[in-house]
Amino acid sequence: MNKKNKTSVLLYCALLLIFFLAIGIYYFNKNSFSEKNLNEFIENENLNHISIQKLSNKEYYIFSPSHIYIYRGPKDYNESMTTDRNGILIGGLQKGSLGLIINNLEVIKFGNTYSIVIDGKAREYQYNGEKYLIIKDFRIWNPRPEMKILFSNDKGEIIYNTDY
Repeated sequence: MNKKNKTSVLLYCALLLIFFLAIGIYYFNKNSFSEKNLNEFIENENLNHISIQKLSNKEYYIFSPSHIYIYRGPKDYNESMTTDRNGILIGGLQKGSLGLIINNLEVIKFGNTYSIVIDGKAREYQYNGEKYLIIKDFRIWNPRPEMKILFSNDKGEIIYNTDY
């Protein structure tokens, strides 16, 4: 191969590399999380009285009084209505997680642990009085989670129990 052909091949490879990098950067920026995108989303959805909780580097829960959103980017989000179960609003169900808005004062004041029972097997987690809680458990599966959520006080007494 002569010098002119080698230069042409190298130039062609460099242009291909730049092209694929540009596509990757465009796709990443289009779907990535940014505070500006999140603020625009909140404004466009006309959300008030919200809390934003980080699920992972790419997913956030946005809690509002009647909806729970799972936000991944401006065009990648899920919205779910909340279901009130004795002062605890449940929503934002997806594989591996579920969102709770805890308005039950007994749970907030006296709750020490919470348990998730799936397929008859319980897993217990520490509870620190959070109003907005993301339950992370790989056993949670959409569309039919069929689970039990229990909160216990520091004596181990169940103070809240619901099926979901």
